[in-house]
Amino acid sequence: MTLKILKIISISFLLIILNSCIVIRESSFNQDRYLGKKIENPVGIYSNKSQKNSFLPIMDFYPHGNVRGVITKLMLVEFKNHPEYYMIELQEVTDGDSIGMEALIYGHNNELIDIYYTNHLVLNIKGYESLLNKVTIQKTDFEANLALSSNGLSASLSLKDKNGKAIELEIKENKKVKPAKGILAPIGNVSKNPDKFSFIFLKGIIFIKQKGTEFSLKIDGKDFAMAKIPLLFDYEKVYNAKYSFDNVMIDWNSNIDGVINVKKIDNNQIIVPHETWNYCIKRNNDFIEIDSITTTVNNKKFVLHFSPPIPDLACLKDETLLEGKFAVQIDNITAIVGGNYKVKTENNTVLFDMQFEKGWQPMPGKLWLKDYKWTLALKQNDGKYNIKTYWINMKN
Repeated sequence: MTLKILKIISISFLLIILNSCIVIRESSFNQDRYLGKKIENPVGIYSNKSQKNSFLPIMDFYPHGNVRGVITKLMLVEFKNHPEYYMIELQEVTDGDSIGMEALIYGHNNELIDIYYTNHLVLNIKGYESLLNKVTIQKTDFEANLALSSNGLSASLSLKDKNGKAIELEIKENKKVKPAKGILAPIGNVSKNPDKFSFIFLKGIIFIKQKGTEFSLKIDGKDFAMAKIPLLFDYEKVYNAKYSFDNVMIDWNSNIDGVINVKKIDNNQIIVPHETWNYCIKRNNDFIEIDSITTTVNNKKFVLHFSPPIPDLACLKDETLLEGKFAVQIDNITAIVGGNYKVKTENNTVLFDMQFEKGWQPMPGKLWLKDYKWTLALKQNDGKYNIKTYWINMKN
């Protein structure tokens, strides 16, 4: 066999391996190229009157609020062949000086999710119902642990489910783990009636290796095996189990139906603080436009960029139609998600839509984000601005 043929075989074999391997991509596109050069809105889109030094805060970005406090650690483990359950999620929550645990037990097809939590925690039941649809929530005492060392994860869970069946889980990694990467969790994929977009970026996600990991799961005294990902994941064989101890969780644009209050700003002001986030504005003559929005969660900086800037919605001419793009960045990780926005004015009403277009997911198929769309309707009436916003998941 000639050297040339051997090289061809080697290259072909390498291509087969690469094509059967999932590699995490923190940035899913080129953000600068996607947003393009800084485009300016033409002044001609505006009416003759500006609301000089008046600003409308049209969006909100709160820390994720399904549980009071901060979810500092989490783990998800899928397993096989149980007639009722297929996944366990374990969370450690810090609330002031207290630490509590949540255990979410997922039924097949996510048709029912049972949530157990310890006495220290305060849960937002409506928030969980909006995000996960059908849930049961029970306060109970159970034993759980999530810890990380140089050799990886140590995790345990011991509880009795709502039917009195014992669930006993033990996981211990025994090999040095690779540096963590970040992915956006598809937690909102199943939500039928979202009242916000839960942006859950697992900045420190690690998939559990098959080699060197000790695992035990018993439910009602029977053993169950951890599910495996059939392809290589970052060039290694891993279970369909992952954990993250470094997370950015934001509830983006909660549904609103009411009056929005105008904020008065100074002549030279370029940052407009509002609650826990900041609007970075640009002035187009006297019209105030939104160039980006920033907030900080868990010591991580979240930035939402717009191109061109969102126009001054209160001052647009009737029958105006504009389009633009947006992208999300966290710290130095750009292009986590991206999408399009559209602005349309008719009959003294402004309609503003945002829809995701770009993102990365490990599973093949249609990008789950594309089904999410946010709409804002703004109308001025007797000097007041009435606003209605809502999300829809077009998959449902």
